[in-house]
Amino acid sequence: MTTRSGPRIVVTGTTGSGKTTLARELAAALGIPHIELDALFHGPHWTPRPTFRADVEAAIEPGAWVCEGNYSPVNDLVCSRGTDLVWLDLPFPVFFRRLWLRTWRRYRRRELLWNGNRERFWD
Repeated sequence: MTTRSGPRIVVTGTTGSGKTTLARELAAALGIPHIELDALFHGPHWTPRPTFRADVEAAIEPGAWVCEGNYSPVNDLVCSRGTDLVWLDLPFPVFFRRLWLRTWRRYRRRELLWNGNRERFWD
């Protein structure tokens, strides 16, 4: 096992609470990698990637990092290796509005997300 040094920060909270934004900014400020669990979880056509757990384990093994997301299949890995936890607990109207605006923006702009996926409201 690799020797760990530096912070290993876990950012969690509800969808739309700002996890990705905060984690990206923290990682940049600290000069350490940002691990986005959505990117490791979602395969093409929004299918779960079968290597998700192994990919997370590999990503959080070395040194310092900031990891964000809410995935119960890997919470044990991420939380047990983290040194700090940031829990974003915003009021429902705030995170729901953010979620709605983000989803609508991604849908209208047809933004490319993880592994070729795009926001959709129906199949």
